[in-house]
Amino acid sequence: MRMEWAQTRARMCRWKEELLIIQEEMRRVLMFFEWKSVWWLEQANRRVSLEPAVQSGVVAYAHKQSTLCLRMAIRCAAYWLPVMKKHGITPPWSSKYRIVSACVGVDGSVSDSEDEEEQDDNRSDVGELDINDILDFD
Repeated sequence: MRMEWAQTRARMCRWKEELLIIQEEMRRVLMFFEWKSVWWLEQANRRVSLEPAVQSGVVAYAHKQSTLCLRMAIRCAAYWLPVMKKHGITPPWSSKYRIVSACVGVDGSVSDSEDEEEQDDNRSDVGELDINDILDFD
């Protein structure tokens, strides 16, 4: 009986450690996408000796890539946070992503079930990424 208890306890400890590792991996993925977004914005004005039309295209491309990186971060959070919330897990980084009850469909579309007025009341102005502001799947 003691041996079974010890094995079960060891298994429980491994699962707790795995849970922490998974949360850290998720955080790192989101931080990478945010870093890459900033990196693209920095690249926008690196080349200054171009023709105005080409420079405009380079800047537009960098901004597009930056937006794509932010969208990927939000999409990852949209997939992960509802599942984690369902299981009673609230990682420390989740407060940065305001995804209250987003549902991600098979086709990748994201719908939020909150009313528009409630969204405006719950939004803070600093450091919070809102799925409705960043994602545009059309």
